[in-house]
Amino acid sequence: MKIPILVFFLFFQMYFLNTGCGSVKDKSYIVKFVNKVITIDGVLEKQDWMFADSINGLSAPWDTIVNDKTVFKSFCSGKFFYFCFDVHDPIIITHNYENELTVAQGDRVELFFSETPDMNKYYCIEMDPLGHILDYSAKYYRKFDYKWNFDNVLIATTFTENGYVVEGCIPLEEFKEIEIKDAFLLGVFRADFQSDTPDNVIWYTWIEPDSKGPDFHIPSSLGNCFFEKH
Repeated sequence: MKIPILVFFLFFQMYFLNTGCGSVKDKSYIVKFVNKVITIDGVLEKQDWMFADSINGLSAPWDTIVNDKTVFKSFCSGKFFYFCFDVHDPIIITHNYENELTVAQGDRVELFFSETPDMNKYYCIEMDPLGHILDYSAKYYRKFDYKWNFDNVLIATTFTENGYVVEGCIPLEEFKEIEIKDAFLLGVFRADFQSDTPDNVIWYTWIEPDSKGPDFHIPSSLGNCFFEKH
C-alpha cells in the first residue's frame, strides 16, 4: 500500500522535534515526473526543463552577499533523476585535476541525499564547472567514505556569459540501492571561491542550517523532498 506524501512529511517533522535534530524548515521541494529521456549535454534550452520546479537563488548565511541568482531544477522520468544548476558566477575558480578531492578546492555545486533526518547515512555529489565529480557516502558527524561512488552518474557542463551550467542524471535504480525513496531529505549547495586562497569562499545553501559557521554536514541543512507520484 502506498503511503501519502503528507504522511512522510509529518513523519519527518515529528522525527526532528523528538530527536533534537534541529527545527523543521518550512521549505519543501517536489521532483516532478516527466516521462521523457533527455540528452545530458550541459544545454538547458530543452522543453522538458520548462516543466521542472525550480529553486531560485541560494542564501549565504555566513556572508553579507545575498543576491545569488543560481537556479536549481530537477525532474524524474521512469528511470532517471535529472538535475541542473544554472550558476551566475563572474569569477570561476578551478584547478588542474589530480583526483576527486581536487573538486573540493574550487567552485562547485553540491547535492546531498539522506533517507532519514538524522543523517545516519547520506550521500553526496560535488561537481565543478569542468565536469569533475567528487562523490562519497557519509555518516553524521563528518565520517566520510570517499571510496563509495555512484556507479552510473552522468554529468555535462558548459560555460555561459554569466557563469556555468551543470546538468546531470542519476539512475533511479541507484537511489533504490541506497534507500532513497519517494520522500527523503535533500541538500542543495554551492561553493563560490573569490580567489585561489582556500578560505576566500562564499558558501550558498537552499536551507539555512542552524550553525554559527559554514557547515552543511548537519541535519538542519537539509530540506524535505518528494518524488511526484505517477
